[in-house]
Amino acid sequence: MIVPFSQKICHTPFLVHANVGWTHDRGLQRKTTFWGAALEATVNEQLTLLGEAFNDNANKSFVRLGGRWSANPNLSLDLSFVARSRGQYEDRYVSLRLSWQTGPFMR
Repeated sequence: MIVPFSQKICHTPFLVHANVGWTHDRGLQRKTTFWGAALEATVNEQLTLLGEAFNDNANKSFVRLGGRWSANPNLSLDLSFVARSRGQYEDRYVSLRLSWQTGPFMR
């Protein structure tokens, strides 16, 4: 189960996201809680800057910093640097995501 929250901050270019959730793996008999918090800042119609932190109760938290470029309302490209808090070199990476959104499949 995930409980999400998103809110624009008054008349600013900032959007705040937060979520908390939990899972139960019956096979492993393990319960996991997780959380995330993010801030988006719209620079212009095509560029958004992103900052995020997320974690679960079994690991150290991650932070992500990056940006999103939107070619049009349906196509965007995210480029981010992700690192684990107090992690090793292997816990750092670059994330590249291409997102294409279509209309509804069923009406």
